[in-house]
Amino acid sequence: MLLSKDDIGVDRLVRHKINDCEVYIAEKKGKVIIIALYRGIHSLYFKVAPSYAGSWDCEELEYYPFGYYGFIRDEKELVPKLIEKISELEKNELI
Repeated sequence: MLLSKDDIGVDRLVRHKINDCEVYIAEKKGKVIIIALYRGIHSLYFKVAPSYAGSWDCEELEYYPFGYYGFIRDEKELVPKLIEKISELEKNELI
């Protein structure tokens, strides 16, 4: 699934395919957001987190203690859920 910056309401978006997941580096109002998309057996899940020092890859992001997970069964649910989680990061001042 390819995301666009307009879909999720960010200023910039860069995609990196790393092994079994996709990592997107987004910028919104000068703040960096990391988004990782993972494909499970029956679903798709993601994690949205503020930037951090270290490697921005799928495995590191899973162990990073800040951010939000989202779980969906259908790709059509992805964009609204991502927008919701990015909004939560902003509301809780994590970005």
